[in-house]
Amino acid sequence: MPIYLDPWSPDFVSSLQAEQPEEVSSSDVRIDVESPAWEAIKPDLTPVDFIFVDGVRRVESRVIVQDGKIFYGVFGSAAAGGIWMKKAQLNLTQNSLIKSFVQRYLITGGGILPFENQIAIKNLFFLPVSIPDENHDSPAQKLQQLMRDLEGKVIQELSEKESDSLLIADGPLHFPWAKNSSALGYIKSFHQWYLPAPQLQLLEALNPAERTPIFLISGQSSQFPSRFSWFVRLSKPNPGDSPLSGLARLESVCDFGIEKAKSLADSSCLLSFYGASRERDPRSPQNLLPIGILESQLKHLLGDSGILKRAIHSWISDILHLKKNEDHE
Repeated sequence: MPIYLDPWSPDFVSSLQAEQPEEVSSSDVRIDVESPAWEAIKPDLTPVDFIFVDGVRRVESRVIVQDGKIFYGVFGSAAAGGIWMKKAQLNLTQNSLIKSFVQRYLITGGGILPFENQIAIKNLFFLPVSIPDENHDSPAQKLQQLMRDLEGKVIQELSEKESDSLLIADGPLHFPWAKNSSALGYIKSFHQWYLPAPQLQLLEALNPAERTPIFLISGQSSQFPSRFSWFVRLSKPNPGDSPLSGLARLESVCDFGIEKAKSLADSSCLLSFYGASRERDPRSPQNLLPIGILESQLKHLLGDSGILKRAIHSWISDILHLKKNEDHE
């Protein structure tokens, strides 16, 4: 079946909100799982080794596949990796990247699979993936999911090899892989605050390296199961910022109990030492310096987008030229 270029720039796809936010009512949140008193907790900070895990994705080119109907697809690249930080030090070298995976895909909607085997383009291999949804944006959303799967693969391997380090996954925990590790999900932008209004007042009063008590978010689905969560103050708000800025929310699985969760929550207050300056990263302080470094290294692993886009376009032109010649024979 013919495959054609979609002239719409892939930049419009890569900025999509590919994950749907969770909807939770206040009745689904318990605030008394750690302590009946809702007040700031300032733990004794014992340095630990951190491993930060993150992923990046990039739509290389949009395509259209015609098979009686028009179906949409994308050539996309994804990478995930872990960067190691030793006991409150910023060892920001390339050697800090201790595990990484890179995978490339041709994702097509409508349940069609125009190619059964991997596609080789300029010594790079794209894995064909078919999804049933025919929506124009669904292939890019699938790329987001595949990137999350790579992150889970990184965490699973590092959980086994680096059990003495605290793993921080950038973004919410994704199940089922999270249930087998003590990794923490690190949420730096908030679609929902979860807490009732009286408890929200504590967030404004937190000092750097302080946290809220742990609260329980009741499970809504297999995608959003029950988990422990808490807020950590990373830094005081800058002049003119909201009093709720400089916060991060963390979450852990419930399976290992509240005492283990309390230990992890206390250690997570050390994240306040890893904030970047606003001049270095406009997403500071929530986008921690190690995460920013990891993102840069992973984007480098994806390669030059312009070269890859031209290679894909050339490959599609060759495919169409070959088909045209076959039709004339």
